[in-house]
Amino acid sequence: MTDDAQSVLDAFGSIDALETALTKALPRGCEVANVYVGTGHANVCLGVTDAKALAELRDDVVLNSKFEDALNKRSVSGRVRVDRGAFMECYARTMMRFGKLTPHQREKLEAVRGASVAVLLAPAGGGKTFVAIQRVMEVLHEDPDAKVLFVARNEALALFFCKWLVVASRKSAEHVVARVHVLVAPFSSGPRRVHVEAAGGRRRLVFGNSRVEATTYALIVVDEAHHLVGDSSLRSELAELGAAESSLLFLGDASQATSKISSPEEIARSLVELPQEQDVVVATLSEVVRSTKRIVAGAAAFQLEAGRKAETSTHSASAGPPLVARVFTTSEGDDAGGAYAGEVGEALTAIRRQLVDLEDLDDRVAVVGPDEAFIEKLREPLAHALGGFELVDAATASAVLPRGDTEARAADAKQLLVVDSVDNMDGLERLVVICVGLDQVIDRGAGVLETRSRLYRAMTRAQLAVAVVNEVLPGGWLEFLGRVELDDKKFDDAAESENRAETAADDVVDAVVEETLAPIATHGDATAVSKASAAPARGSDGAQQASPNDAVDAPVAEKAAVDADVATTPSEAEPMKVLQSIWDASAVATASRGDLRFMPFSEGVDLSKLAELRTLQGHSNTVRCGVRCNFVMIWLRRRSMALPCFRTGGASCLRRTTRRSR
Repeated sequence: MTDDAQSVLDAFGSIDALETALTKALPRGCEVANVYVGTGHANVCLGVTDAKALAELRDDVVLNSKFEDALNKRSVSGRVRVDRGAFMECYARTMMRFGKLTPHQREKLEAVRGASVAVLLAPAGGGKTFVAIQRVMEVLHEDPDAKVLFVARNEALALFFCKWLVVASRKSAEHVVARVHVLVAPFSSGPRRVHVEAAGGRRRLVFGNSRVEATTYALIVVDEAHHLVGDSSLRSELAELGAAESSLLFLGDASQATSKISSPEEIARSLVELPQEQDVVVATLSEVVRSTKRIVAGAAAFQLEAGRKAETSTHSASAGPPLVARVFTTSEGDDAGGAYAGEVGEALTAIRRQLVDLEDLDDRVAVVGPDEAFIEKLREPLAHALGGFELVDAATASAVLPRGDTEARAADAKQLLVVDSVDNMDGLERLVVICVGLDQVIDRGAGVLETRSRLYRAMTRAQLAVAVVNEVLPGGWLEFLGRVELDDKKFDDAAESENRAETAADDVVDAVVEETLAPIATHGDATAVSKASAAPARGSDGAQQASPNDAVDAPVAEKAAVDADVATTPSEAEPMKVLQSIWDASAVATASRGDLRFMPFSEGVDLSKLAELRTLQGHSNTVRCGVRCNFVMIWLRRRSMALPCFRTGGASCLRRTTRRSR
């Protein structure tokens, strides 16, 4: 807290008056512990009772000037201001040191503590990893010789887990990481140690180069296990480590998975060979403690019922700012990377306005794209557009240990900004997340399931603010943003729940699965499309492989698409928009007309059958990207109307589509 004109003490007259002013301004659950007054500034140490109080304090300081205004009303000079950058630095450390579980979390920790094999389920932001941290600290405290193995698909999450454990334990980093080994993909490389290095004035966690010697683990934690179900490489490695003899804790969420999971028990048994009589305890967290209510409500559009969507609640009382949507149009020949970079800059500007005058965004913003190929093409134009930041990947940011209470950033150091793929951001979080280029046309391909998962996972990485940036994509998941309008009223969780089409995402996913499994008959004399051609395989880079029938199907399908456009040309009248208090869609370039393939708000549109949805006017009929893409259209006979269904590949391209008017 600073005052540019005079000392803070003079501004309030006495320390007692300052403490009184602070007490009046603080939200319930926060209290003044100590005040250290200097010339022109005061450092205030606060006691916080729970995560809810901490979130309220964060919002009071960062989102609006209520806290600052309350202090100025009691100040003689009326010129006191809060150093929001210093506050957020302290907030980040406090979040990792905070060890007080909610009553709900304590109940679930108790359930997994007594189990030899446990699966802890929770929606994104529900505190799975936080509960696992508490369990690991218990194990390390109970036995000074115990060792723990942490398993994750991505390196960034493994480094973040170790960093969180170091900060939460309040012991030296060297002491903690000596007893925690990590296993990341490729799993055949085996467990490794993590050690601490000093570089560039900061301490960082670094993976060891060699496999650790064989040891017995008291506890093995497998995080983001929904992505690892049936992974043969991991199963083989865990068998070699004798995992069945250790206590096992699997952390997962069906809504984040890219394929359907039959049961929670399947997660454990698919990775470790357990005796049939072995009980697998399943515990479910339903409170979201990381994200604001608006983020949870916005992400719920892409959440599945299998992820306990109906039971998800927000522990934090914070409504948070509206989610920012920037959906833009481009022309043939435009630089896709430059266009996306410019829109990300505009989104960041919009979020800065929401965060009052928080200029210091060092390691508080993540730009999240669909895959590493997309990110690679975005990185250079984004670095040019955001010159004040140093762009780093998730692993680099996760490796950096927090500064000490008295340690300041170098004057010439740039602020870190994380730019990485959804996969590499799994399990991580940032104050602000900008979701870039994640949309895809809803078709019958496996990419539809992946896209839904990516949208949900990317949005729920955010603690406070979310922006979605995408090129206009008719027939995509985000097209509904052209049909919503922000209501000026305050966010009402109950009202938004009633306004939500709860099964919208499930209906799309179920339709894709059903249509992929069933043969499809075509109209007229066209050859029936087999299951194999209806759902062409995807290569390792996400692009769909060519169907042997492409050469035959495409010309017929193009004619069907032209006929369908004539039959289904929508009215030019501006469509009605759904009033809601989640999304600020004022920067969405076009208002969609006609039927939507996905609409998460109730507006009387039947979205239960993917095949019955008509294509929109102006739907792209070509795909241009840096990797091989296919465009296959399959038309069906439904209610005497030819209905084209589109499939696009090339999930890693910056330019997903180009439009051509007919």
